[in-house]
Amino acid sequence: MPTAELSELDRHVFAYFISHAAQTLNIDGRFYPYGELVMAIRNKLQLNTSKFGKGVTSRVDPVSRYFLDLLIERGALSDIPQKIGNNMHQFQADAYRNLLRELETSDEIIRAADGKGDDYWRELFTRLM
Repeated sequence: MPTAELSELDRHVFAYFISHAAQTLNIDGRFYPYGELVMAIRNKLQLNTSKFGKGVTSRVDPVSRYFLDLLIERGALSDIPQKIGNNMHQFQADAYRNLLRELETSDEIIRAADGKGDDYWRELFTRLM
């Protein structure tokens, strides 16, 4: 896992993202710099969690960076060094799907929420804030 530590609230935001919006994330087709990928993931995460209020959406930046670092670490995004500037990254669809499946089965928060709706998540987030 990436070196960044997630708070308890961040872990739940991450779990919600993995079990919902991450399923439809598609950044296929070209190479991207890290900053552009952070923006794409952060936007998707913010749109997906806005229904839970500002306390939850305020956590999208660290969760987005954690998720992106995990994608790079686990090969779901290639990591291509450049002669000048930062590395570039390209989406690896098979590795991404495998990583999501692994997270869905290994993450205790995702497993506990399986089959439960937004009311369950809303209650969790309210307790954690």
